[in-house]
Amino acid sequence: MDDFVLLHTDKQKLKECYKIINHKLQNDYNLTLNPKTHIGMLKNGLDFLGYRFILKDDKLYLKLRTMIKRRFKKKLKRLSKLQKNIGKDSDVLDSVHASYYGHFKEGNTYYLYKKIIKKYGLKSFK
Repeated sequence: MDDFVLLHTDKQKLKECYKIINHKLQNDYNLTLNPKTHIGMLKNGLDFLGYRFILKDDKLYLKLRTMIKRRFKKKLKRLSKLQKNIGKDSDVLDSVHASYYGHFKEGNTYYLYKKIIKKYGLKSFK
C-alpha cells in the first residue's frame, strides 16, 4: 500500500513528521511524496480508501464515498441481469457481493447495505 494518513492534534508535530518522512523517502528509497500531500483539519473531512472520514461531536464517522455506492449498484445490476438471461451460477454475483460487504462493514453503512441487497434479492451476510 502506498497511501497513509498520519493523525495528530498538534499541527507543528505533523509538519516535523512530514519533513522526516519526506527526507527518509528521498534519501533511502529515492521516492518523493505526492505534491497533493497536505496537512489539514479532520473536521473538514478526509477521503481515504473509499470512505469519507468525518469528525463530528468528537466521534469519527466513516461514510462510503458516492462513487463506491454507484459502482456496487452498477455491478449488481449488470450481474443480476446476466444471471437471469443466461442462467449462470451466482458465483460471480456472490463474490462481488462478498467483496463489497467486506468493504461496507467497516463504515457506517448498515442501512445502505440492507437497502441495496434487498433491491437485488441477495441474502445478507449479517
